[in-house]
Amino acid sequence: MILLCAVALVAADSSIVVLALPELLTRFGNSISATAWTITGFNSAAAITALLVYLLRSRSRARTLLLGGLVLFTAATVACAAATSLAFLIECRVVQGAGAGLVLAGAVIELGPAPAASATTVGLALGPALGGALTQAFSWRAIFIAQLPFVGAAIVPAARATRRTAETRTARLRPRETAALVFASAALVGALFLAVLLIVEGHGLSPISAAAVVSLLPVAGLLAPRFSDASPPFGLGVLAAGLALLMLATGSLVLVAVALAACGIGLGLSLSFLGERAALPGVAARHAGVVLGLALIAPLVAHDVSVNARRAELDGAALVARAHLPLLTKVGVGAALYVKVKRTRQGRLPDFRRVFDTARRLSPGAAPELTALEHRLVRTERDAVASAFARSFGVSSVLAVLAFLALLAPAPHARNAGAD
Repeated sequence: MILLCAVALVAADSSIVVLALPELLTRFGNSISATAWTITGFNSAAAITALLVYLLRSRSRARTLLLGGLVLFTAATVACAAATSLAFLIECRVVQGAGAGLVLAGAVIELGPAPAASATTVGLALGPALGGALTQAFSWRAIFIAQLPFVGAAIVPAARATRRTAETRTARLRPRETAALVFASAALVGALFLAVLLIVEGHGLSPISAAAVVSLLPVAGLLAPRFSDASPPFGLGVLAAGLALLMLATGSLVLVAVALAACGIGLGLSLSFLGERAALPGVAARHAGVVLGLALIAPLVAHDVSVNARRAELDGAALVARAHLPLLTKVGVGAALYVKVKRTRQGRLPDFRRVFDTARRLSPGAAPELTALEHRLVRTERDAVASAFARSFGVSSVLAVLAFLALLAPAPHARNAGAD
């Protein structure tokens, strides 16, 4: 049980920093694309490490993988908590991902594909909610500090592991399930990474409030298999539909919540099955899919946010021009807003609060109209951000459809039999 919890926690690190991204953006002052490497670096290292374990499976012992992975993961986690720059944090996340790849591969060997896949799915889904709660209650560093006792507790059961890869069924490659897992994990980026940024940046929720909304995904994912025995292809279809709804309803928080619940149902009915069937190759496939999703989506959403931000600047200028303010106040606020926008890094949202706080102090008689203008500008800004996610959710939905098609493709032996 302790080892399963550790597996879930290690898997959660694939997505646990998602709700901390806004704070990391503020803390280190980088773009969305650069900050996303805290996730990309982790998953790339985990995928490569797990692939190497699969290629060297005849020499792999569960105890060696688990203990080595836990030590590496723990050391990197401590370093992540102490990071003072984004570059160093990303480097530590890469090392942490390598440790995670060893732990997850060792868990598949020792525990079997089914328990390991279930624990991994739970961890992946719960990651953002856990990270958001810790970030709001303490800081982004608490995400890493809180993990240490749980990872340390897993060392004893890891030391008792006895199995080798060659002695289990974990080495068999199932192309359909493995390919479907890659695409489903890529689509998961939309349901977690994009949805979290949308809720925080586009709807203005705090990390802990966003965590409450995002928790609909893991809750739905955990409940879906208990109340339905629908097939995994059906689950992938529901996932694609949920992502399509996110594409169409970025401006409505209620519809975003409904879409996340649908995504959770789809993942609950499909991801554990795919992980179990893909077995040891599935560890690499799952993390490779996250990297694929980020590679496709992160540049697209960064571009669309930038384009929409420029459009929002023009709309904001028009709002200032039409505001019922004294001429000198209007000119002063307009100039201050212009400077603030130009000094804000590309891919980030300008914070207008200080501009309006200063304006209200200098022109107390115009405070009501200044407050109304501030609210209109913030709403314009957030609407621009929200609409910037639409195309990326569409790409995520297509990835879920590809997972659906991969799972329904004829098995290799079936094609060979037809040829005969």
